[in-house]
Parts: sequence; C-alpha cells; structure tokens
Amino acid sequence: MKGFEHLIPSIDLPAPDDRHVAAAIHGRASLIVTFNLKNFPADTLTRSHAITCSHSIQTTAAFSTRE
Repeated sequence: MKGFEHLIPSIDLPAPDDRHVAAAIHGRASLIVTFNLKNFPADTLTRSHAITCSHSIQTTAAFSTRE
C-alpha cells in the first residue's frame, strides 16, 4: 500500500515502530488483529479512527465458530 506515509507522524502509539497502523487508517480498516493489545490502546484507535483491536486468539475463535 502506498500513500499512507503522511499519516505516520500523527500516530501516537506506545511503540514507535507501529507505523503499519498508518496503513490501516489509510486503508480504512475497521479491525486490527494482534497478539500485542498493549501497544494498540483501544480508546485511541476507536475514538480517533473507528478501528477496533482484537487479540488474535479471540478473533480466531470467533471466526472458527461461524458456519
């Protein structure tokens, strides 16, 4: 994906290497699936960008129960 680089300076997350969140914002993602929820504060992403974060194990379980 290209065109998200201008968003990187505005991303305020605990881990400075989480620049890929700018790509998620640019791509209008609604969900980020991760093992590391502490680096993706729900209040920041939901309030500012309407993105929900989910632990990968919970997400996998939710999708595996669908028919």
